[in-house]
Amino acid sequence: MKKIIYLIIPLFALFFSFSYKAEAQAIIADWTILKLDVAGRTNVGGVEAFAQVRKCKEDDVVYLKIINHNEHTVTVKWYDAVLTPQQIWIKKDNAAEQKSITIEPNKEVKGDCGAVSYTECVIKLKDFIDKPEYFKEYAVYHFEVIAVMK
Repeated sequence: MKKIIYLIIPLFALFFSFSYKAEAQAIIADWTILKLDVAGRTNVGGVEAFAQVRKCKEDDVVYLKIINHNEHTVTVKWYDAVLTPQQIWIKKDNAAEQKSITIEPNKEVKGDCGAVSYTECVIKLKDFIDKPEYFKEYAVYHFEVIAVMK
């Protein structure tokens, strides 16, 4: 009986340490990597993009974080799209709604509530849908990376 108890106690402790570690990682890694093209690639031209859904004051928003892994400056262009629970994509895809950001080598940019820079990385859901429960997923649409040569 003592052997079983000595075996169960370490296993029990090990289980809870993994559970705690997984929960802590979920809090730290609350950015979701985005698929950047129809093939499902998450890195296009040395650039990755991530999203997270949060509140900004009274608005439900999607924040973007875009990372340039290149040794040169890039300009990133895209359109925003939101998927509803009914599997309907709502896109902002006319020329005036295309977004563009220039990112220095090995740097990242990200949206921030109230920040005046990188406003392209803050997407208000009310611009797409009437109620937050009509939101299922955010995606970039026609994501393009252009090398900037100086």
